[in-house]
Amino acid sequence: GRVVSFIVVGVLLLIVGYLAPVPPAGAAEDSEESAG
Repeated sequence: GRVVSFIVVGVLLLIVGYLAPVPPAGAAEDSEESAG
């Protein structure tokens, strides 16, 4: 059901965040693309 899909999406996000972590905030100071 939708619950399973929701869990799968959450797991995928965790995997992506673990395999491809975002660069530190200090490296994006002169980057206008980051909307923080």
